[in-house]
Amino acid sequence: MELEDRLELVLALADKMVEKRDELIEAAINDIGFTFKDISVEFELTVDRLRNFRRAIKLIEDREPICREDEEVALTLPYNGSAWLNIAIASIFLVGNNVTVKFSSKGSGIAKLYENMYGKIFGEMIKFDYRHGREFMKHAIESTQVKAIVAFGSDSTVLQYENVIKKAKKKTHI
Repeated sequence: MELEDRLELVLALADKMVEKRDELIEAAINDIGFTFKDISVEFELTVDRLRNFRRAIKLIEDREPICREDEEVALTLPYNGSAWLNIAIASIFLVGNNVTVKFSSKGSGIAKLYENMYGKIFGEMIKFDYRHGREFMKHAIESTQVKAIVAFGSDSTVLQYENVIKKAKKKTHI
């Protein structure tokens, strides 16, 4: 899929987020317990950033994806994020990679809402995985389809995997 086509999907995500704004904000408040004001500001900034990917096209048009069409980047997300997590997902996707996303179990309400939105927009190019965090990381490390692992989280949670990921010769960003 061409970069412009991927950008159109990211812009469709931003539009769908605006359409589902109240539902997404309520789910984020319930999942992570931040205030309405904080979640609302994060939401508006995220939609703005997703729409501004238009301006970044020149910066990324010559980049090659890490993955081939049948491969993916595994992305683990922290418990304390809501709307901004979409920027991480969209950034990996926009440059040409398929993504498998693991939300924190504390964010299961918002994960389900986003999974529904993403499925309709991105199809199989962005998938959600509900395995326990350790099982997800084990799968990502062992799978030949996973070429890179991006992990957000506390040092005590994430850094324990750093050497194992390097031994598996995967690209990583922790």
